[in-house]
Amino acid sequence: MAVVRAVCSEKLGYLFRVSGRFADAVKQYRKSIEIFEQCLGKASNSSPELAQSINGLAIVHRKMGNYLEAEPLYLRALRIRKQVLGAMHPDVGQSMNSLGCLFQDQGKYAESEQYFRQAIQVREYAYGPNHPDVAMSVANLASLFGAQGKYDQAGMNPCALARSLSLLCAHVN
Repeated sequence: MAVVRAVCSEKLGYLFRVSGRFADAVKQYRKSIEIFEQCLGKASNSSPELAQSINGLAIVHRKMGNYLEAEPLYLRALRIRKQVLGAMHPDVGQSMNSLGCLFQDQGKYAESEQYFRQAIQVREYAYGPNHPDVAMSVANLASLFGAQGKYDQAGMNPCALARSLSLLCAHVN
């Protein structure tokens, strides 16, 4: 029953996050994490559901500009996901993409590039090259290069960017 409460708190955290109610989201994600850790003990570090709650809390902190709080949360979620789900699971790619965004926000471009490239690799493995999540990571990498004025870096040619944009637009319509 407690695990159900933890999952419900995570879902409430998500709803508060997407509606911009960040303080409420933080409370719900923390509650979810606390319940998972109490229920599962040391086994909680093997729980993809706990990783989901930790990742949600990291997203809220990033959106609020609390980068120092977001980074260890993202890294913990990534560690759990790799351990439990395997290095090439889509959730691992999502964590890597999120870390790329976080590091770009902080101007840590080398770290950002590393995580975006890894996210692309994992997502292409998991989904194939024509998936919108792959396109999002490619577009994020292109945005990173654009922010640095490195338009010709790493194969980010107009064809690759056009492919990413067409994939993203195809899934919006």
